[in-house]
Amino acid sequence: MRKVVYSFLILGIIGLSGCTLPKMVKMAKEQQLTVTPNPLEVHKDTVAFDMAANLPVKMLKKGTVYTVNTYYKYGESEQALEPIEFRAEDYPNSATEQPRVTKDFAFAYSPAMKTGVLEVEGVASKGEKSKATERMQVATGVITTSKLVQPVGYAAYADHGYNNQEELEPVVIPDFIFLQGSSVLRTSEIRSPKGKELDAFIAAKNVTRTVTITGTHSPEGAERINKRLSEERAKRIEE
Repeated sequence: MRKVVYSFLILGIIGLSGCTLPKMVKMAKEQQLTVTPNPLEVHKDTVAFDMAANLPVKMLKKGTVYTVNTYYKYGESEQALEPIEFRAEDYPNSATEQPRVTKDFAFAYSPAMKTGVLEVEGVASKGEKSKATERMQVATGVITTSKLVQPVGYAAYADHGYNNQEELEPVVIPDFIFLQGSSVLRTSEIRSPKGKELDAFIAAKNVTRTVTITGTHSPEGAERINKRLSEERAKRIEE
């Protein structure tokens, strides 16, 4: 009789366990998964995001574990990421409160990942038994705007108009005449045709390599005056 009773108890426990996992998988359809940012973005060759996962009340049964496996799928390839794990023992109030977890993720970006989707798969387990949900898409990727902005260092050059060659047609302004022993540039000289010619040359902003102004003096006169007379006459014209 005891053997029969024990058999019924064992079968009952197995049956109860067998019903728990399918129920968890069914309730997982009501789980709330939020990915930020969505679409995913790449910055400095890394795709980083966070996922907030909320499970329905009463979904976690005693002794069970619910795992959210995350994958970034692109083309025929996929990148498996670290799972989010809900252990019933860590959520003693799960019968009245939603179990919640927010987790940060990051993976290295490659150009092949530009077009893809972020998928999750839930796995309910108890002991050695487990049952998985269907995969579901929770985000798209990847926005690569930051990859289009490349630091570029370059020098911008503008034509300065400087000619390092001798002018083909040198311009020579006739001599200005000073009174003997004087460095004063007379008004009559400034207003003369050669003065006007010099003014016109300067106003035209001619591109030139050199401008030479030379002052001279005759040998007559005192040495104390003549020794600086040429230099002072050149300065008067330059002014």
